[in-house]
Amino acid sequence: MTNGCFRMASRAAALMAVSLSLAAQELPPSLEALRHGPLTVWIVGTVRAPRSNLQAINDLHHATPLTYQEQTAGSFGQNASTYGQNSGSYGVPSDSPSIGTPKEAPGENAPASSGNGTAYHQQTAGSFGQTASSAGTNAGGYGQTSGSFGQTAGSYGTNAGGYGTNASNAGQAASNANAQRASNNTRPASRALTEFGDVLRQWFPSLEVKLVDVYPDELKDRLAAAQGTGNYPDVLVGDLPDTWGADLRNRLLVEVLQPAAAYEDGLGGMRVSTSPRVSAVVTVLQRAPHRDAARALELWVNESGSGCAGCVLSEADRKQPFVGVAVSAVNELLHGLSLGDLADPDLAAFPASLGKLVLTTATNAQVDGGAANVEPLRASRNGRLAAVSLRVVAASDRVYGVAHPLVVMRQATNGEWKVLHVSLNLPASDEERARLALMNTSPPSGAEQNAGVFGVSLSVPIEGDTRSPMPELGWDNGGGAGLQVVEWQRAYPTNTSDGWSDARLYLVGDQGIRVATQVTAEFAIYQTRYRWRVWSVGVEGHMKISPWRTMNIVR
Repeated sequence: MTNGCFRMASRAAALMAVSLSLAAQELPPSLEALRHGPLTVWIVGTVRAPRSNLQAINDLHHATPLTYQEQTAGSFGQNASTYGQNSGSYGVPSDSPSIGTPKEAPGENAPASSGNGTAYHQQTAGSFGQTASSAGTNAGGYGQTSGSFGQTAGSYGTNAGGYGTNASNAGQAASNANAQRASNNTRPASRALTEFGDVLRQWFPSLEVKLVDVYPDELKDRLAAAQGTGNYPDVLVGDLPDTWGADLRNRLLVEVLQPAAAYEDGLGGMRVSTSPRVSAVVTVLQRAPHRDAARALELWVNESGSGCAGCVLSEADRKQPFVGVAVSAVNELLHGLSLGDLADPDLAAFPASLGKLVLTTATNAQVDGGAANVEPLRASRNGRLAAVSLRVVAASDRVYGVAHPLVVMRQATNGEWKVLHVSLNLPASDEERARLALMNTSPPSGAEQNAGVFGVSLSVPIEGDTRSPMPELGWDNGGGAGLQVVEWQRAYPTNTSDGWSDARLYLVGDQGIRVATQVTAEFAIYQTRYRWRVWSVGVEGHMKISPWRTMNIVR
């Protein structure tokens, strides 16, 4: 599967490396339905198993039918009158000069004469051709005797008793048919099914799960046949057939929220800017018999890289003031409202309507903000800086999906917490890494810690400059920081100056006294306008923020 099943299976398999299994702990409420099940999962493959020669010939026969045309007696072959020659036209007449006896000249014996140049010699019956005794071969020498010709009836072919196989051993026993098919089938979906099943049993050993391998071209018919029975699936895992139109999807599948877009965050190697989420791979069925377990599975796979799939913040931590501010801010945005008094004066502004995009489905339909539940997952404070990662769950009869906003807040001089940054929807793993990085901002040097953060001065590119994708960014910082943060936005709508998208963070470690910093803007890959600024963050979350600077990316 650039198969969806492998992406899902590899992410789920990564969970097995975690030291403590969820199975040995109390499951988060969001995953409680996976403790026992039941749950039916259909793995949708991409390649049909190899076919035998006999099957291939049979397929070819049915794929290229013969065209038969009936012939009447009059149109079949040739009429008798046109076949060969009439007896009158066969050979030459007996009196033809070319074969008849030449005319005799007076006084000449014509048959013996050669004067006219014909050189014909009359033959008597005895001298014409051969005698009967010398023509051909005697009957006794012709061919072979019946005893030496070919084989006797007893040795020809196989006795009836040895032909083919007994009825009792033809084919396979019903109990072995599936096992034999799996052993002969090396397609990716089968491996994904095995891996996914192993991971599920590792994490949820008491889960009653049924895994079924399905070919894409069989999926529609098998769903129809299973409807109303105990075999109907709760979720489909894998890429759906391209032939499935909107009508079929609307009738069978729940709509899912658009996946989060992943960009380079500065903490690891370059990643492709496509979603690592697997919402398009794990699809919940509208008629899922075990809906709670189906949604829990989608959530678990979705958050498999976060280190704590399905976790929620404890009641005690929910009472922290900045957690309440983060939850309120996201709720406002989901309803398309501005943050108002919740916003820090230096907030990276974006249109309030963008908040509704978090609740946009794959068909560009939008779920009402009232159908979404906002759950704080993790919350941390670093002096005057705080970060909260959240989960947004949209659930109704026809919609299910998860989004992961990150809210960063700064404490004002009056003690109130104000929203400085919002990433509307991140992959769960990126959301968690950014939160942790913002909690470790002290420089290693005691002198720098005591001196405090001096500030930031941007150098390159200059304001409004045009650059190729992934340009170099440079700035000077006066020291005192343990983390440099590039905050950036893209033009929204694309290639206009009407506004900016929600912001993202590109994190640069600062482990020494650094005056000049230069990094590659690996996030700037699209042909559009960007703007960026730098946070220089030190002890207890104290920071200095540079002005914004714009650049145009062209190819």
